[in-house]
This record gives sequence, structure tokens and C-alpha cells, in this order.
Amino acid sequence: MLDDKTVRDIAKLNTKLKKVEKRVYALAKKEHQKVLKRVLEKEDGIVDYELHVNMVFYSKEEEITAYEEYFKPNFLLDRSSNFNDNQNHNVSSALYPHLVLNAQKHCWLLHHLYDDVMLSWQQILSVDEIAIDIDV
Repeated sequence: MLDDKTVRDIAKLNTKLKKVEKRVYALAKKEHQKVLKRVLEKEDGIVDYELHVNMVFYSKEEEITAYEEYFKPNFLLDRSSNFNDNQNHNVSSALYPHLVLNAQKHCWLLHHLYDDVMLSWQQILSVDEIAIDIDV
């Protein structure tokens, strides 16, 4: 059972992760625009590229999990991915009977940590650093 403090901490972490999503998405889009210009101008013989984001979540300098997202198809086709889409990805009601938790709006990264990777809330709340690489 989750106590009220844990649920409040989850909401705070979600707010931080939403900001991370927004910043990473903006940086990835900026890199996409720069490299696309180079491709269109055939600068240095560049004819194609890949663009993906790697994120590693740490707790006390120990890796907990990693996340990878390929952005090129979304940017080229002007379609959204779940990452930074401002939609509610909360599926906690299927996992935890807690009204306040289930009413929260969860960003994609938080959803990914508890639903896709299946980390415990204790593990998720222990995240104190996220390393981010945008590879072009």
C-alpha cells in the first residue's frame, strides 16, 4: 500500500520528468533541424542520418535503467511520439488501488519506469540523476 507522502513524491517526480521530456525533446528537435539542413545541402557528402536519445537513470551513482527513443521518424513525418506529448499516461489504477495516485496525470517517462520497466516506486523515487545523450 502506498502512503500519502509517497504519492506526493511521485507527483513531484512526475513534474520534474515532464520538464526533462520537454527539454530533451526541444534539444533533439534543434539537432534534427541542424542535421536536416546539412543533408538537404549535401554538406560534406551527408545523405542520411539517425537521431536518437539515450537516457540513463541513476540512484547514488548506480545505474537503475536506461531509455532510448528514436526521434527521426517522428520529426520527418511530423507525428508525435509518447515522449513529451502532454498526454496522460497514467495506468496505475491497473496496478495500485490508490485514488490520488490514479488521478494524477503521468508523463511518458514516469509511465515507462513503472509500467514498462516495472521498477518499484522506491526505485523510481531514488532516481537522483539522469544522464542524457542526443546522438546524431
